[in-house]
Amino acid sequence: MQARDPSASEQSDQTRLQGDQATLDSLQATAVNPGTTYTSLPQVGDVIKQDQAVDSLSNEPVRLL
Repeated sequence: MQARDPSASEQSDQTRLQGDQATLDSLQATAVNPGTTYTSLPQVGDVIKQDQAVDSLSNEPVRLL
């Protein structure tokens, strides 16, 4: 069997797919709060009450609702 040459439409679709996959990879890499760092976490056994900080993200408290 001989491989056939892809049509211009197939080549265009393949090029578009590759571009879309690269865009998706890039967006997924930065989707989860880029640059955010846990700066504080509760100790094992700590009792956290409503409206107390559960942890800190980038030095900003995250309160328990």
